[in-house]
Amino acid sequence: MSGARWLSLAAMPACAVMALHSAVQGSAADMLCSAAGTSPLGGMTAMWVLMSVIHAPPWIRLASQRERQAGPQQSTARSPTIDRP
Repeated sequence: MSGARWLSLAAMPACAVMALHSAVQGSAADMLCSAAGTSPLGGMTAMWVLMSVIHAPPWIRLASQRERQAGPQQSTARSPTIDRP
Protein backbone atom coordinates (compact mmCIF):
# COMPACT_ATOMS: atom_id res chain seq x y z
CA MET A 1 0.00 0.00 0.00
CA SER A 2 1.40 3.39 -0.96
CA GLY A 3 2.16 6.22 1.44
CA ALA A 4 -0.68 8.31 0.05
CA ARG A 5 -3.09 5.44 0.66
CA TRP A 6 -1.94 5.07 4.28
CA LEU A 7 -2.25 8.82 4.77
CA SER A 8 -5.82 8.81 3.46
CA LEU A 9 -6.68 6.02 5.90
CA ALA A 10 -5.06 7.88 8.81
CA ALA A 11 -7.17 11.03 8.42
CA MET A 12 -10.52 9.64 9.58
CA PRO A 13 -9.35 8.02 12.85
CA ALA A 14 -7.28 11.11 13.67
CA CYS A 15 -10.32 13.34 13.22
CA ALA A 16 -12.48 10.95 15.25
CA VAL A 17 -9.98 11.01 18.13
CA MET A 18 -9.89 14.80 18.01
CA ALA A 19 -13.72 14.91 18.06
CA LEU A 20 -13.79 12.66 21.11
CA HIS A 21 -11.08 14.69 22.81
CA SER A 22 -12.80 18.02 22.17
CA ALA A 23 -16.16 16.62 23.35
CA VAL A 24 -14.67 15.29 26.60
CA GLN A 25 -12.09 17.97 27.38
CA GLY A 26 -13.35 21.02 25.56
CA SER A 27 -10.92 23.75 24.65
CA ALA A 28 -10.41 27.47 24.66
CA ALA A 29 -11.30 27.44 20.97
CA ASP A 30 -14.81 26.28 21.89
CA MET A 31 -15.30 29.46 23.87
CA LEU A 32 -14.33 31.48 20.81
CA CYS A 33 -16.22 29.39 18.24
CA SER A 34 -19.51 28.89 20.04
CA ALA A 35 -21.66 30.28 22.79
CA ALA A 36 -20.53 29.24 26.26
CA GLY A 37 -22.54 26.51 27.95
CA THR A 38 -24.04 25.01 24.83
CA SER A 39 -24.13 21.38 23.83
CA PRO A 40 -20.82 19.50 23.78
CA LEU A 41 -21.66 18.60 20.19
CA GLY A 42 -21.27 22.19 19.09
CA GLY A 43 -18.21 24.21 18.15
CA MET A 44 -15.00 22.30 17.55
CA THR A 45 -16.56 18.90 18.27
CA ALA A 46 -19.01 19.33 15.39
CA MET A 47 -16.17 20.41 13.11
CA TRP A 48 -14.08 17.31 13.97
CA VAL A 49 -17.07 14.98 13.53
CA LEU A 50 -17.75 16.54 10.13
CA MET A 51 -14.08 16.15 9.15
CA SER A 52 -14.23 12.50 10.22
CA VAL A 53 -17.28 11.90 8.03
CA ILE A 54 -15.66 13.69 5.09
CA HIS A 55 -12.58 11.43 5.38
CA ALA A 56 -14.58 8.17 5.67
CA PRO A 57 -14.69 7.18 1.92
CA PRO A 58 -11.20 5.56 1.89
CA TRP A 59 -12.35 3.27 4.73
CA ILE A 60 -15.58 2.47 2.87
CA ARG A 61 -13.60 1.64 -0.28
CA LEU A 62 -11.23 -0.58 1.72
CA ALA A 63 -14.13 -2.46 3.31
CA SER A 64 -15.89 -2.99 -0.02
CA GLN A 65 -12.65 -4.22 -1.67
CA ARG A 66 -12.09 -6.74 1.11
CA GLU A 67 -15.68 -7.90 0.86
CA ARG A 68 -15.31 -8.42 -2.90
CA GLN A 69 -12.03 -10.30 -2.43
CA ALA A 70 -13.62 -12.61 0.15
CA GLY A 71 -16.34 -13.58 -2.30
CA PRO A 72 -19.79 -14.79 -1.42
CA GLN A 73 -20.04 -16.20 2.07
CA GLN A 74 -22.30 -19.10 2.87
CA SER A 75 -24.31 -18.54 5.97
CA THR A 76 -24.11 -21.27 8.59
CA ALA A 77 -27.22 -19.97 10.32
CA ARG A 78 -30.44 -21.63 9.36
CA SER A 79 -33.26 -19.46 8.23
CA PRO A 80 -36.38 -19.62 10.37
CA THR A 81 -39.18 -21.79 9.10
CA ILE A 82 -42.81 -20.89 9.32
CA ASP A 83 -45.21 -23.65 10.30
CA ARG A 84 -48.42 -23.34 8.41
CA PRO A 85 -51.58 -25.13 9.49
